[in-house]
Amino acid sequence: MIYIIGEENRKRNDQLIMKARELANSMNGRKIKLLFFGDKVMDVYKKYEVDEIILLKNSADQMYYDNEKFVQTMISLINEDDVDLILFPSNSQYRELAALLGARMDRALMTDCTNIWMQENEYIGMKPSLDGTHFSIYRFEGEKPYLAVVKNVESKISSSGKKIEEVQVIEAKGSVSEDVRLIGMERKEDAKKDIKDAEIIFAGGRGMLNEDSFLALRKLADLYHASIGGSRPVVDSGWASVDEQVGQTGSFVRPKVYLAFGISGAVQHIAGMKESQYIIAVNNQKDSPIFRYCDYGIYTDANSIVRNMMNLLCQTGDK
Repeated sequence: MIYIIGEENRKRNDQLIMKARELANSMNGRKIKLLFFGDKVMDVYKKYEVDEIILLKNSADQMYYDNEKFVQTMISLINEDDVDLILFPSNSQYRELAALLGARMDRALMTDCTNIWMQENEYIGMKPSLDGTHFSIYRFEGEKPYLAVVKNVESKISSSGKKIEEVQVIEAKGSVSEDVRLIGMERKEDAKKDIKDAEIIFAGGRGMLNEDSFLALRKLADLYHASIGGSRPVVDSGWASVDEQVGQTGSFVRPKVYLAFGISGAVQHIAGMKESQYIIAVNNQKDSPIFRYCDYGIYTDANSIVRNMMNLLCQTGDK
């Protein structure tokens, strides 16, 4: 089975379906399932060339987008369907979802994948370098399913003419059960502040080590009513969205306070935040370039600082 996570752009969905069909043909005709998220059936969900279409409908009592609940339900569904590959569209919402699913299942994830094919019964993926000057070829290894965030992929096969018009609608109740096995979601529309307008930014880098640690940094930032930022490697890993990236290929920011946790200070990142009024850096590498630019430097593990700050704030809140 191949899963495709659908989005509103039909052209991009068709590109993913054609690529999935090409891969399915190389795997003795694997079935293809297309998943959408929303609260009502729309014509855009119909007439796709797949074996099954599922619309994940938001339950009446669930107002907030909850990646964690959705991922746990996805894991159950994946195990039932014996899924080989999951293709995600390349946008911030689904990059986050792919990263969380990959972390929870401990599966291989490729972001910014521009092509994927079968070679000697193995999945091979291609992605561009950070500067865009060349492409690298990777082989997926480990347990399936493999996850790929795909952008601008093209297929070598044409339409099969088979179109599925029936959409299975499943309403989420907030838990996994025999009757309801899928949890729908819809991102809450809120007045999210642009990172370029933020007065305080908590930014994390590769020194945060994993997504769970980065999520802890998010919670800490929320307690200070601050915005979250990330370095390019963090965004590539799916821990932060493209909108939260700071640097030459992201946003140039000028907050009153910029706190850099586990960021070494590559020149591209420094260019995006060096105009901050105060820069506080936390890093366990003494020779990190960021210490040459910060107003205050703390030589220690960034994750321990985040944990201790959270503990102190929680204790204060209890009182």
